[in-house]
Amino acid sequence: MKTQKLKNIFLAIIAFNLTFISITQLDLFSSNAYANENKNISELNYAMVPINADGSITIKISDLQLEDLKNTLQNDISVDLREIGGHDIAFWKADSAPYNAGLWVKEY
Repeated sequence: MKTQKLKNIFLAIIAFNLTFISITQLDLFSSNAYANENKNISELNYAMVPINADGSITIKISDLQLEDLKNTLQNDISVDLREIGGHDIAFWKADSAPYNAGLWVKEY
């Protein structure tokens, strides 16, 4: 008896929340909380960061940061993978490409 009443209370709370979410999503009770009614919020050219007219964003970095980026991109990064997650990788040489790699997967 007590569990049935508790279950009905929880279901009523869930139903109330779903109804509230549906009403807010359908915008049945709309409120105009904009400071200036002449401006539509979708016409503003801002998101979380300022957006240019073409949709791009302007990023300013210092000369030191730019040099670090250039040096990082110019240097080759050597990667030596012999196993991934405990699985061995097989390498073979083909005529069309210098090296190919495959992953042997064991079925357990």
